[in-house]
Amino acid sequence: MKKLLILLVFAAIPCLLFAEEAIRAWKSKTGKTIIEAKWDSENDAEEETVFLSKNGKRYRIPLKNLSEEDQKYVFDGRAKKAQRGSEEEDFGLEEVTEETADETSKIPFEIPKARKFALLVGVTDYVEMSGLTCCVKDIHAIRNQLIKLGFKENDIYILESGKAMKDLPSRRNILERLDLVLGQTQAGDMFFFAFAGHGAETGREQYICPAETELENLSETAVPIPLILKKLEESEARFKWLVVDACRNNPFNRRVPGATTLQRIDNPPKGVLLLQSCGQDEYSHEDRNLGQGIFTASFVEALSGKADQNQDGTLTLMEVCSYTTESTNRRALDLFQKYQRPYFNGDITDFVLTEDLNRPKAIAYFDAAQKLRREKKYDEAKREIDKALELYPEDQEYLDERGIIQGYVEQIAEKARLLEEKRLAEEARKKAEEEAKRLANIPRPVPGSTPQILPASGGRTAGERMTKTINGVEYAFRWCPAGSFTMGAGVSYEKDHTVRLTKGFWMLETEVTQRMWKSVMGENPSGFSNAGYRKDEVSGMNTDNFPVENVSWEDCQEFCRKLRSLGLNVQLPTEAQWEYACRAGTTGEYGGTGNLDDMGWYKDNSDERTHEVKTKKPNAWGLYDMHGNVWEWCQDWYDSEGPRSGTYRVYRGGGWINYAEHCRSANRYYDTPTFRGNYLGFRPVLFS
Repeated sequence: MKKLLILLVFAAIPCLLFAEEAIRAWKSKTGKTIIEAKWDSENDAEEETVFLSKNGKRYRIPLKNLSEEDQKYVFDGRAKKAQRGSEEEDFGLEEVTEETADETSKIPFEIPKARKFALLVGVTDYVEMSGLTCCVKDIHAIRNQLIKLGFKENDIYILESGKAMKDLPSRRNILERLDLVLGQTQAGDMFFFAFAGHGAETGREQYICPAETELENLSETAVPIPLILKKLEESEARFKWLVVDACRNNPFNRRVPGATTLQRIDNPPKGVLLLQSCGQDEYSHEDRNLGQGIFTASFVEALSGKADQNQDGTLTLMEVCSYTTESTNRRALDLFQKYQRPYFNGDITDFVLTEDLNRPKAIAYFDAAQKLRREKKYDEAKREIDKALELYPEDQEYLDERGIIQGYVEQIAEKARLLEEKRLAEEARKKAEEEAKRLANIPRPVPGSTPQILPASGGRTAGERMTKTINGVEYAFRWCPAGSFTMGAGVSYEKDHTVRLTKGFWMLETEVTQRMWKSVMGENPSGFSNAGYRKDEVSGMNTDNFPVENVSWEDCQEFCRKLRSLGLNVQLPTEAQWEYACRAGTTGEYGGTGNLDDMGWYKDNSDERTHEVKTKKPNAWGLYDMHGNVWEWCQDWYDSEGPRSGTYRVYRGGGWINYAEHCRSANRYYDTPTFRGNYLGFRPVLFS
């Protein structure tokens, strides 16, 4: 019978064979100290991994990330360990036959690599509750950071507003997807569940609110938080993390007996860490400059490595929660002069999320380089690449093989050549102008004569009105002449800059109404209509002249295509056209009178609904509702410098749901082209 020999090292053997490992400083390839700890050589079974012990906790670091000195220390130690093991066969040698081989081979000397799963739910559009702005953007920001922390894209599941039916954040989808993901977890795995939307309570029951939640029937239409916690507790995953951002604002459009906003969630079960976006009776704020909730912004920063305050190269849950709480509250006090203190509770806050923070930092540098390259800032992009390579020099070979580094060098050289050509051309132009002035024989005007002045824009005046009739419905347009203006408000995503429009254009004097939409599209998607899901708020009213809403950017494109086929040459305005028309020659925050109450329906005066168009004052060019009522889709992709492609489309002007600061002329927001909301409409421009 063939015999197999393996070494079985019992708990008592190491103290006889090996000396106690000493505490030493372990360093990165760049010479930076990562951690001071003992080498856990007895359990160091993975060739590519080093296990370290400190204060009763174990850490795992990729061998390739250590300095050459540390790698030699490990290689020498393993060689000595192997030699001593072969010389000490009397201690712990056991002959293993084929009959016992399978059983003994199951001894867990090697720790299996854990998987990381995530379920992210973002709800912005509700049937019965007020809509939200940033929830979908927030969960995508979290998703992007999780990928940098080692989560695989296929292991991250997302439910969000504006998606196809199977991916909508409905009660059924949330519970089914939760069971699906938890069913894949095994011992040692990590599961992350984040929800951004409304939350509610009734009696002792607490809920997160899917899109179709009915306040009078929370138990059947919302998702009970105790049920989520129970499912997490029963999961085999070693660590479960529940993040709840569900106190954005008061979700109730009317008083519901016994129902309140979600309060603090206490006592999560063992093995579950809970993190909420704010404390008891506090508000979750949004930073309009970031286009994000300040909790999410702080949380993503923490996950990116900024929470590693002791600079030991590892990132623990306690560090993430502490940083998020402190940063969120600081932002709230700075921006809003109010407290917002995230709350966390659980028994596993020392869990290590990552032991190699250099990798997500390097990825962030690579991402920044890609963005700068799209902006043609090649020298700045190369500096970001250099920062990444300082952390991960081994990536140099990968970049060289694909010609990326050489590409940056060539682009920098090309940029320098073009700048030099531009400089020489400018010098030649100036010399030519000076020579022309010297040689010119300009006749003086005859005394008493009147210079000829050509009429601007073909004789049209700003605000001139023109009407067209399509399918029996009148479309009134106002003339916006060619000209220059200062676009933006001087903040990060509203960068102020001079824009010149060389051609004038006609803009619809109102937002597209429900009558206009129905006459072209044959149906009415609006929530605030007599058959819409918010019909109770407009009961008894004729909503034909209310703005159409609950339309996506793609829906608006289809409307414009059909109008063009009927002879009306329209399209969505560019951002520059929209803001130019909104300002109508003014420079303040609100075009026209400067008084928002006179000009627009917004949160302070809208009664939580849309209103008939042309019931507020127009701006100087005769355009109504440029501020408030509904947001208005624009043609452009979202970015700081008008990109030709992207993920999100821009909308402008604020809506009935928003505070005054969101209705300014310069304010910008964005969403996916398929997104719909009962505060989102449009108005096209006409090209004659």
